[in-house]
Amino acid sequence: MADRPNVFVLSSDSLPYSWFENRSQQLAARVNGVNFTDAIAPASFTSSAVPALVTGTYTDEISAWGIPESGGPTPVSEAFTGGGYDCALWTDNYLFGAEYNYDRGFVTGNLGRPSRKKRLANHIKESPLEPAFGLFETLYFNVVQPIQNVGGANESFYRDANELHSRALEWLRDRRSDAPVFCWIHYMDTHHPYQPPSEYIDERQFNRYRSRSELGEFTRNAIKSNGEGLSEPELEDVATAYEACCEYLHTEVTDFVSTLEERGHYDPESDVVVITADHGEILSRDEYGMLGHVPPAFWEDIVRVPLVIGRPDWPESSNDGQVSLVDLKSLLVDAAGLESTPTMRPSELHRERVLMVSEWEERDDGSITTYRGIRSESGRKCFGARREGSDQVICTAVRDHTEKLVWAKSHAVSANDIPTEYEPLYSRLGERGGVIQYDTAAPTVDHGATEDHLRDLGYLD
Repeated sequence: MADRPNVFVLSSDSLPYSWFENRSQQLAARVNGVNFTDAIAPASFTSSAVPALVTGTYTDEISAWGIPESGGPTPVSEAFTGGGYDCALWTDNYLFGAEYNYDRGFVTGNLGRPSRKKRLANHIKESPLEPAFGLFETLYFNVVQPIQNVGGANESFYRDANELHSRALEWLRDRRSDAPVFCWIHYMDTHHPYQPPSEYIDERQFNRYRSRSELGEFTRNAIKSNGEGLSEPELEDVATAYEACCEYLHTEVTDFVSTLEERGHYDPESDVVVITADHGEILSRDEYGMLGHVPPAFWEDIVRVPLVIGRPDWPESSNDGQVSLVDLKSLLVDAAGLESTPTMRPSELHRERVLMVSEWEERDDGSITTYRGIRSESGRKCFGARREGSDQVICTAVRDHTEKLVWAKSHAVSANDIPTEYEPLYSRLGERGGVIQYDTAAPTVDHGATEDHLRDLGYLD
C-alpha cells in the first residue's frame, strides 16, 4: 500500500462556480490540476446532494434521509477503508454527519457531530423554552459572540475553515499508522450566516457598517426570509459579505494545501486532491425571486459549482466539458487505484445530459415532494421548482454564466405545452418519475431530516 496516494476532498457548502471562477483557476494551478468549468451538482441543497456525492446514487434512489446504516449504496469512505486507508471527516454540517450515517467508513474526525453551541440550541428547542429559540439566536449574535470575539476567540457561527484545518493537521501529525489517508473536509464558511473574520469585512465597502456578529445576524435573517423586504443597499451588503467569505475560504484552502505539502502529507506528483462544493447559492433575489438555495430549484448558480481535481496522471488544464458530481465516488476510487490501475481520463467524465434531484419534506404532513431537473451540454435545462409559493415546470437556456428564462408554467402541464426543443428533456424526466413527484415514499430510517435540523441550518423559519 506504500504506493497508494493520499486523497483529500475539500468541499464547500453553498458555493457557485460563478463566484469562485478565478479562484478555481488559481487553485488548479496550485495543485497542478484540472479545472472543470462546467461541473453540475446532483441536487440543490445538502440533504439531497451529499448522498449522491458519497455513494454515486441520487437521493430518490435511496430510501433514507442520508444513507442507510449498512448495506448499499456503499459510501466512498467504506471503499477506502476496505482498501487499507485511514479515513477522516471534518464538517460542522450535521446533515453530512453521523446522525445520517455518513460516519460509515470514517475512523476519526468530528464526523459532523453538533458543536457545543449546536447542542445547547437543540436542548433549548427540545425543552419548554422552545418558543424562545428566536431570542436565543438574537442573544447569541448580539451578546455571546461579541464577548467571545473581544476575548480573542474570533468564533463564528460554524467552525471555520481554519479550525477544521487545525484539527485535520493535528490528526495527520499524531497518527501512528503508515497507511495512506483519505481525508474529507466540508466547509460552512460560504453557508449563511456570512461571517468571515473581521479583517475580511474591514477591507470591503458596505452600505452600512456592521460588526462581525451583527453581520452574522443580518445575513442569517436575510437568507432565512428569502430576502423579502430587503432594500437594494441591504441586498448589496449581503452579496459583499458573501464575497468576503469566498475570499477567506480561498485563502484558507490555498494555505492548507501548502501546509500539507510542507509537512509531507501531500505531494502533487503522487497524491490526489479534489476541491468542489455540494451545491451553489443565489445572491441575486431580483433575478430569481429567491436568496440562498431553498426552496427547491435548479437555477444555474445553485447547481453549477467549482470542481478542481489534482491527480498525478492528469496534466494541469482547463476542461469545459459538462460533468456531474454524481461521478465523484467513481472518480476517487479510480484515482486511488482501489479497483485497478488508474485509467480514467478527464474526458470520460463528460456527460451530454446531467440529472439533478432534490427531495423536499413538506412541513404540514411530512410527505416528500421530489423535484427533478436535467441539463444538456448545449445549455438547455428543464426542471421543477417551487417558485413564488407554487410548483412550476421551468425551461431555461444557459450560455456562460447567463441563464435566460425561456418558458415557465404551473406543474399541471402536459407534454404538448413544453417548447418543442425541450421535449426530449421533459420526456427523460418523465421516465425518471416526473419533473415534480408528490407523496413519494417516506424515508425508512428512524430519523428523518428533522425539522429542527433544517431550521437550525436556516432552511426553515
